[in-house]
Amino acid sequence: MGLQGVELMMSIEDEFGIAFTDREAERMVTVVDLHAAVLEKLRAGQRIVDDRRCVSSHLFYRLRRALMEASGVPRAEIRLETRLDNLLPRKGRKACWSGLRDSLALELPELSWPAWMLWSIVSFAFAVALGVVIFILPAVETLADRIFSSIAALLGTALVWLFIFGGLAWVFNPFALCIPRRYRTVREAVLALERRHFGKLQPAGAGMDSELVWNKLVQLITAELQVKLEAVKPEAKVWDDLCR
Repeated sequence: MGLQGVELMMSIEDEFGIAFTDREAERMVTVVDLHAAVLEKLRAGQRIVDDRRCVSSHLFYRLRRALMEASGVPRAEIRLETRLDNLLPRKGRKACWSGLRDSLALELPELSWPAWMLWSIVSFAFAVALGVVIFILPAVETLADRIFSSIAALLGTALVWLFIFGGLAWVFNPFALCIPRRYRTVREAVLALERRHFGKLQPAGAGMDSELVWNKLVQLITAELQVKLEAVKPEAKVWDDLCR
């Protein structure tokens, strides 16, 4: 098959959210064979909700493609053990994370602050809130007034804390650049997405008709193999005629 053929198959898997074994790839001789194999995988893919292994594979290919689109990372650098910190540099990470969410078309948690910053904001907001409430509460003498004042102090502290914390969160939002804890590596991200969206996933090519799949394949073949459009005919041999 050669390196070009491997790259082509990986692009097809990424595009449609499917996977081929080496034996399956060897049986695809012509472009029309490849087209038929993709269609068959897409039809079989309608049943992925019953197979967690298929879901994990589907999510990996989908995440890998989304990472490539969002950050321009080469495919070869995206492996299961790769840390997302290494794939998404801090500079421009918010834009990349937003692009990743759009490419995946799945819900992702927000980027977070470093732990020290989060606890600093929480502690500062609480201290200021408590100080404000204590300062504005009048001096009381009776037991009933003390009980009422204590309840009022707790509620007041909570309300003021929420207000201050919300303001600080807005001010320090640009510094929230940490990858969520359960998404540190590609493997962890796949598992987290699987837990979050299992039963709601479909292959990237789900719903495509035969003509649309053909057009997508032609685009991939011309782009990956650097061949002219007129060379991609149904009877053309993928590995012998088109791969050079």
